[in-house]
Amino acid sequence: MHWFGRVLCGKPKIFFTEKSQKFVQDVLGVEPQHLGLKLEAFVISKLEFILMEKNVSGKIKMNYTNYEHAIVEHHGIELTKWPLPGGVKNPSKVGGRAQVKALLDALESKSCKWVSLSEEDLVKRMKDNRARQARREQVYVPRKARARVSQPKSKATVGTDDESSSSSDSDSDSDSDSDSDSDSE
Repeated sequence: MHWFGRVLCGKPKIFFTEKSQKFVQDVLGVEPQHLGLKLEAFVISKLEFILMEKNVSGKIKMNYTNYEHAIVEHHGIELTKWPLPGGVKNPSKVGGRAQVKALLDALESKSCKWVSLSEEDLVKRMKDNRARQARREQVYVPRKARARVSQPKSKATVGTDDESSSSSDSDSDSDSDSDSDSDSE
């Protein structure tokens, strides 16, 4: 069987002889392009394979704080068999050297790994998360409120000579001060 595969522009391109294409279709029961995708995904990693199957493009930033919402519910994937108590969290916050080693060992042995959730598992997980949140477990962490920065108002008038500009400046400065005082009340 002769075949040749390579990646161009992020998508695998695979070329088969006529006989090897027939073998892949008839004996393996897979379309040749799917075999190319699966081979490429195997080389890349399990997580990227799952994301590719779900047509997720681009990089996903891990969100430990809102893992359930931002990762599990949004992308339909989960990190199974987390070896440490307290659920998935940033490795820098798991504890000491022993806990980090336990996590690393679990990831390397693939006992802790990424899996894709079925549609029904995802729906069940979302319902469970909402029920836990209703029982006052902190499943969904609210985003931090942004600090409100008050901007000075623009000048009401622009003078043509220095005298009128300076009087406008002092007028708008005093207006800003009184406005900011009223905002803080």
